[in-house]
Amino acid sequence: MVSIFIRTYRNDIKWLKYCLKSIRDNLTGYIEVVVAIPNGQEDLLQPLEDMIDIIVVTDTYTDDYLGQQATKMQAHKWCSGDYILFVDSDVIFSSGADVKDYFENERPIIAKCDYSKVGDAVCWKPITEKFFGENVKHEYMRFAPQIFNRNTLESINESYPNLEAYIISQPYRKFSEFNVLGYYAEKTHPELYSFLDTDSKQMADFIKRNKAHQYWSWGGITPHVAAKINEQLN
Repeated sequence: MVSIFIRTYRNDIKWLKYCLKSIRDNLTGYIEVVVAIPNGQEDLLQPLEDMIDIIVVTDTYTDDYLGQQATKMQAHKWCSGDYILFVDSDVIFSSGADVKDYFENERPIIAKCDYSKVGDAVCWKPITEKFFGENVKHEYMRFAPQIFNRNTLESINESYPNLEAYIISQPYRKFSEFNVLGYYAEKTHPELYSFLDTDSKQMADFIKRNKAHQYWSWGGITPHVAAKINEQLN
């Protein structure tokens, strides 16, 4: 059973309506959609609740970079599924998408790449190493959306009881939730996942069947982007 978890905020609502429409019309295999939003902004979701059945939860963070990561790291508290698919507001699913696409040999896929091959993304290496206090060889944020076993989220919060406070105490861009979760998953629960190297044939096959596209909300919904989204939705 797979829960979808989306943490959104005021500026991403215009993207979220497209995202939720694509989930409703194009994605199968999930049991629920949980949308987290800063306290006081939940009224913005009212029109979208008429479009698709969503579970709305709130957190105490505003629109900050670190707070939304702290919320994602606690997604298991609101989701009932055995697995949690993390979807950003600017992700659009094309027709025929299925959550089973994010599994290999019945285990959720985590893409990883040696840090020597990730270019500027090497910036996340020292950040993750600082958290764990050990060398980290791989980067784990190669593709979206990300999927994790709820046991991994429960376990990391139990192992690091001050995790939330640690995250929000870091400087801007000094924490990477999915790099931390990816490394923790491989370190503690490797048997629960299919870790695919970005250069592998399995990864190439995954890319072909992945019917999700992330547009990066900071770029805005230009006429060109709107046309591409509508093409996916129709």
